[in-house]
Amino acid sequence: MTRRLSLLLPLVLLSVGCATRGPYRLGPPAKFNSPGPNTSVVEDHGAYKLGFIEFSDEGKRLRDDWQLKEVVSTIRHARHLTTAGSATPETGGGMTVIYVHGWKNNARSSANQTKDVEKFRNFLETVAAKVPSGTPVNGVYLGWNGKTVDIDSSLLNWWTLWPRYFAAGRVGSREMARTISQLIAAGVAGRGEQIKAHKPRPRVILIGHSLGARVLENALERVPDDAGLSSLLAEEEAAGFARPDPSFGVLLGQCKSLGSGKPVKSIVDLTLLVNEANKSRQVRAASAVCAPGPNGAMLRHPGFSQDLCPDNPSSQFCQPYPLFVHIASSADWATRFLARFALLGGTAPHSPSLVTHRVTEGNPAGPSLFQFWTESQITYSVSRKPNVSDRNPIWVMRVNGKIIKNHGDIWNLNFQNMILALIGGLDAETFR
Repeated sequence: MTRRLSLLLPLVLLSVGCATRGPYRLGPPAKFNSPGPNTSVVEDHGAYKLGFIEFSDEGKRLRDDWQLKEVVSTIRHARHLTTAGSATPETGGGMTVIYVHGWKNNARSSANQTKDVEKFRNFLETVAAKVPSGTPVNGVYLGWNGKTVDIDSSLLNWWTLWPRYFAAGRVGSREMARTISQLIAAGVAGRGEQIKAHKPRPRVILIGHSLGARVLENALERVPDDAGLSSLLAEEEAAGFARPDPSFGVLLGQCKSLGSGKPVKSIVDLTLLVNEANKSRQVRAASAVCAPGPNGAMLRHPGFSQDLCPDNPSSQFCQPYPLFVHIASSADWATRFLARFALLGGTAPHSPSLVTHRVTEGNPAGPSLFQFWTESQITYSVSRKPNVSDRNPIWVMRVNGKIIKNHGDIWNLNFQNMILALIGGLDAETFR
């Protein structure tokens, strides 16, 4: 059988074209005025800006520091930060969404088809329409060679899953981690000062899809506390919060620091891994690191304030908060069945013992953590399973095909509503 496959594979390769490996984003920042292909490193859409940073299969930035500098500069300028990245009296809150795409995608835009880049633009447009007026919205598309054959037929390119799976492990490199560190730093700069002054708080969301979730998970274990994050962490340490354990990276290290018995304030508002094409072992390993700490220590919302919570204990800002959220659809056959055999291991949302939360249509029997609505006005409620600690900072759940209908359907309006509900919405109170 193996011999037959080895003989067949070259014929398949010859029958399809190979996709170019980029970089695709070679042009200077520019106003976006066409639905066709775009090669700008930063697209200015007016209501939001979208920047691109591309990586090789070895996890190296394809344009050295150029793309990164342009994107970081865009975020700083939009938020009215100084050139060095510190806050000014004019610094705004802002929303920064950092996204790592998955299998069969890259940073290329299309004139005739709605590909991944176009779908991400639509999400940013939704966010820009919902945030309070004047809030800067910045998207960052972290591109890599998820697509290696220039054909859209799943039957003809399924075999690329294996080489792309191993490539994704390499793309989530220390260089990717340092890139994410600089992007987060630009997105959260001045947070402490703005919370104290009751000004809009900056928001940062990380999203990884499919093999992009594997890229993101690998990188998150290595994110350093440099490039502007150190000042934020020092400020929160002085306020009584534990500093992340550096041996696990800034984000995962937040969990490890719960063992000190001190509370930890989340650096970002959401880290979402959706329809992940990654073995559950990384979630199992992270869960061991993220065991709830002693003395009631828990991960806190980025907007947590000691002054707010005694009078409003039920506020979202005062409840235990998730570090990582893993969501997959029961209708995603690629991760539900194919990944189990192709990757020799099931993913976390499709491993019943790892599922921590239920997503149910209508109101649950007990209390729900949050609710969201579909386009057809169906209410869904998210609640914790009875055996799960309320201080567990890793959430794992499945949704049905009405919310995500297949592997790539993560930018539809129903799931967009769920994403926004996870972070508490985008109204003025959320951005207090």
